[in-house]
Amino acid sequence: IFLNQRVIGSTAADSSVLNGNGALTVDNAGALTAASILDGFFITNTTDNNIDNTGSAGVNINATFSNLIIANGRGGNGAGVYNAYSSPTFNNVIFRNNSATGNGGAMYNINGSSPVFNNVVFENNASTVNGGAMFNQGGAGPSNPVFTNVVFRNNTATAGGGMYNNSTSPIFNTVTFEGNTAGRGGGLYNYLNANPTFNDVKIIGNVA
Repeated sequence: IFLNQRVIGSTAADSSVLNGNGALTVDNAGALTAASILDGFFITNTTDNNIDNTGSAGVNINATFSNLIIANGRGGNGAGVYNAYSSPTFNNVIFRNNSATGNGGAMYNINGSSPVFNNVVFENNASTVNGGAMFNQGGAGPSNPVFTNVVFRNNTATAGGGMYNNSTSPIFNTVTFEGNTAGRGGGLYNYLNANPTFNDVKIIGNVA
């Protein structure tokens, strides 16, 4: 599967729009491999998840998402993207204004989901519980995402304004947590055997 638009801008008018109209926008409930690529779209306006990558034990979704804006998602866990048994790659992606009533305003990772992020921005996302931008949970296998040149900015949650880690070992390479807000862990919150690795990480002006 290869969907390619290769035009991206800061507003919907600048890009090809995949509009969920209040429903699930992109449903990847299957065995998508790294050969599956979604490139150059504005993905928006859902009350479920903008992108649902739900695999199963032994069926991992490893699609590639490039040059996207994922915005205005509304849902329970992972209003922007929900990953279960899935390790997709995100290149040059903006997650903006996604809001979850559960965990992970922009993204929720569980059950061995270890996505890879290159040149990604998470901004103005919110969770009413944990992980304003992202929530990482071990579950049935470790969920250990890898971040390179990533910014978490102005996200909010009850705990972990930028990120909440539970029994996971994420790796951060040249990452900035700036201006995030939470009751506990303004930038990020590590709980129960979380063991992150930090290389060139800036934690600036977060509030808790």
